[in-house]
Amino acid sequence: MISRSAVTSSEVRPVPGCNYGFTAAEVAAILSDQYSRGERLVRVALIAHFLVGMCLAPFYDTWLMAVGVGLAAVMMFHVASWQFPRSFFTRCMIGVTLQVFVALHIYQMHGLPEMHFFFFTAFAVMIACCDWKAMWPGTLLIIGQHIVFALLTNSGINVFFFPEAYISFWKLFFHFGIACVHVGICGFWAHLYRSQILHDRRAAEELRSSELQKQAVIQTALDGVITIDATGCIVEFNPAAEQTFGCPRDTMLGKALAAIIVPSQHFGPRAESLTRYLETGESSILGQRIEVRAIRAFGDEFPAELSIAPIHLPGKPRFFTAFIRDISERKSAEAELQKAKDSAELANKAKSEFLANMSHEIRTPMTAILGYADLLPDENNFNQPSSLRIEAVQAIKRNGEHLLAIINDILDLSKIEAGELTVESLVCSPRAVVEDVLSLMRVRSQARGIALDVAYETHMPARFRSDPTRLRQILMNLIANAIKFSDGGSVRLNVRLADRDQPKLEFDVVDTGIGMSPEQQERLFRPFTQADTTTSRRFGGTGLGLTISRRLARMLGGDVRIVESTPGKGTCFRATIATGPVDGVEMIVPIGEDLSKARASRQEGSSCPLAGCRVLLAEDCPDNQRLISFVLSKAGAEVTVVENGQLAVDAAQRSVHAGIPPHVILMDMQMPVLDGYGAVALLRSKHYRGPVVALTAHSMSGDREKCLAAGCDDYATKPIDRTRLIQQVASHRVGLCQSR
Repeated sequence: MISRSAVTSSEVRPVPGCNYGFTAAEVAAILSDQYSRGERLVRVALIAHFLVGMCLAPFYDTWLMAVGVGLAAVMMFHVASWQFPRSFFTRCMIGVTLQVFVALHIYQMHGLPEMHFFFFTAFAVMIACCDWKAMWPGTLLIIGQHIVFALLTNSGINVFFFPEAYISFWKLFFHFGIACVHVGICGFWAHLYRSQILHDRRAAEELRSSELQKQAVIQTALDGVITIDATGCIVEFNPAAEQTFGCPRDTMLGKALAAIIVPSQHFGPRAESLTRYLETGESSILGQRIEVRAIRAFGDEFPAELSIAPIHLPGKPRFFTAFIRDISERKSAEAELQKAKDSAELANKAKSEFLANMSHEIRTPMTAILGYADLLPDENNFNQPSSLRIEAVQAIKRNGEHLLAIINDILDLSKIEAGELTVESLVCSPRAVVEDVLSLMRVRSQARGIALDVAYETHMPARFRSDPTRLRQILMNLIANAIKFSDGGSVRLNVRLADRDQPKLEFDVVDTGIGMSPEQQERLFRPFTQADTTTSRRFGGTGLGLTISRRLARMLGGDVRIVESTPGKGTCFRATIATGPVDGVEMIVPIGEDLSKARASRQEGSSCPLAGCRVLLAEDCPDNQRLISFVLSKAGAEVTVVENGQLAVDAAQRSVHAGIPPHVILMDMQMPVLDGYGAVALLRSKHYRGPVVALTAHSMSGDREKCLAAGCDDYATKPIDRTRLIQQVASHRVGLCQSR
């Protein structure tokens, strides 16, 4: 007994032979329609055979045989096709039924040879059944019938089937041979017909699959795919094209591509090229990627990449497929890339100009410093007036300060660029900051014959929170620029409190200098950039001051910008600084420059502020040893000098044991044997509690914190500021005395 699973598996197993990859079930389904057509053809053939039988009956009075056998044969076929439609059994019954009629017609004409014609037509009809195997049951039936009737005839019984009285073996063999050859030929044609049907179905399936794949590719393509006919009308429009152009497919079909999508001035030459291709087979745009301007449904144009390929199918009109890609993003990226490239080139050019300018700015003061330094040791150069030596020292000091300012600008910018510059938030007086800046800059303005004034336009807060050092740096940069770029005239600083809801201090620096054109103003506030190279050569400078000032102002909650500038008339820069809430803060009306006098009075004091102060100096550079010792000794301090950290630790311990510890230790942080970090850590580990002030040439962000973390109490940078150093030592001496 065959299981159900076995039957099911056999139905889907591919049939051996020329089934073109179809399974048995698929073959049966494909041939089912043909089997039905074959059965309908056989019905017609059987009716024809029955009518032929009726026509032949009068010749030998075979009415009974014609009606009985004919109806029986017809009933055999109809019962089989009714019970087993389109089955192999029914196809076998078709062969048997047709051969019954063949035998009937031969009998009716008493073996007339021409009646064998019906044998050949019967198997010709069976070609429509596409089953060569179904031909053989009928063939075997007619052969068996001939053998039986031949034996009866040869035994003397007249069955009215052969014209001869005796049928030889060779005659039967000859007839059977012809019959088998004919059945073989018809079977071969039936097999070819079956194969052709399967081949056509396979081709149709592959074509359909290809069409589905093509449609899937077109429907899911990221590029717009548009098919047009030879006249330029749209016949296909994929979803990507709908999205690109904002037009539904149904509204685009049948419309001209040039009129709807691509502006005529761009599509005209393409249409001419397509026409030339249709006429001559030559075209300059087919298969090429070209850039055009396309237009969306709502009217705006955009850059697109267009590629057109011809479609040629035999016997059908020619079509063209256009692939259109929106390259707006690519063009924007290219523009951004070009802009970045141009910016990089401008930056490189600016840096090159900056380096050349910086070389000039550094070498100029260095020339004066080294030149005067070479003259000082030679006493013959200063035999006449003693003022020449003072002038040389002042020149060295002046150029050294200028060189230090350049270095500070470069360091400030590098810290700002690296995000390492921090600002403090201290309580300070805006009036005090302004007066300090004016007192420092008035010497420079007087030397150039330029009037320097300040005007307070509103009430001012007596105090606010900000970074006074950075505010002072911003104002000094702006005023120094105003003085540098003015030949005579005046520089005025206007100060006001603006916007009480979000209060800011505004500082307008107004000069009567050379002014700037709009093109020159555009180039300001860029690192390494000045208004122009001519100005750089004429007035000097690094081009960093405004950049640093703007970034510092922004870190303080404000900005620096140009209010107005007119060539030949002057410029107004405005710096704004956030003050924070001023509710409840005392508001004052500053008058004149009273603070400058107070400042001068504060600077008056003892000529020996460090009298009786013991200082231990750890410094490995001999020149710095002499300089710092001289400055501190002149201020009244007793200075002990050592050249490395280990000696500093030893000297401090000896003085502690002797009962005369140093009031302050000045510790250089980079020394041989034991550096300052190690020396301070060693002192603290030995329970030394005296103040230690770090001396270092490093001024980058984090250096101060690193020194304090090592155990230092304060931090001083090189080159030293004499006044600040004396103040630091004095303050730590006072603090030490108070703690004791």
